[in-house]
Amino acid sequence: MTGLAFVALLLLGGEWAIDAAFHPWAHSVLGSATLIGEWSGSFVDVHGEKQTALLTLRRTLTPSGSYEDDASPLSGELVISGSTSYAVSGRPEWWRGRRVRLRLEPTTASASLRYVLREADAVWDGNSLALRARLAYYAEDGGRFTAGTRFPLLSREVSIQLTNRGRAKE
Repeated sequence: MTGLAFVALLLLGGEWAIDAAFHPWAHSVLGSATLIGEWSGSFVDVHGEKQTALLTLRRTLTPSGSYEDDASPLSGELVISGSTSYAVSGRPEWWRGRRVRLRLEPTTASASLRYVLREADAVWDGNSLALRARLAYYAEDGGRFTAGTRFPLLSREVSIQLTNRGRAKE
């Protein structure tokens, strides 16, 4: 009987139902928590200053409107203390999506901020999202460094603990 209900759901729900079956982290079925939505929290940066973080994650759609399954099924934005923002893309690991690898690309940067977030590994438990972010350094000439003895803070990680604020606006 369960198999018949599953087939009926797939036939009636179309692409959404198929995506929900293969990517349960993206769709709320029977009220379950999703990775998709708005997340907020605060953290201490590498300079010892308290920062706020607002992360919005969406299920990536192709230009034709179908769900993206290839390199980056997640997209979104990360805003740090209202002044530095990043384009976010990523891919959950495994079927349930409890671990996520995110790429962070600065779209605006505070003039005083030379160290920026470049990628993060995240662990999602349904209500919270714990990020461990690695840094890059942007030099005044536009060069980007991700390692090197000239930039000792690159060896540090920034921990950001986020809580779910609800579904993101589509």
